[in-house]
Amino acid sequence: MERAHSRPNRFRTILIRWEEQDANYLGLLHWVCAHIAFQKAGLLG
Repeated sequence: MERAHSRPNRFRTILIRWEEQDANYLGLLHWVCAHIAFQKAGLLG
């Protein structure tokens, strides 16, 4: 479970939360989760 929570922390924008608006932060969070999922599926290099 800790490994699952540590993966988004590799993305500095998510970890520090530079975005002031909630919608922008949520969009970045979704992008990071999709990126991780595609990477695990072998669709990204």
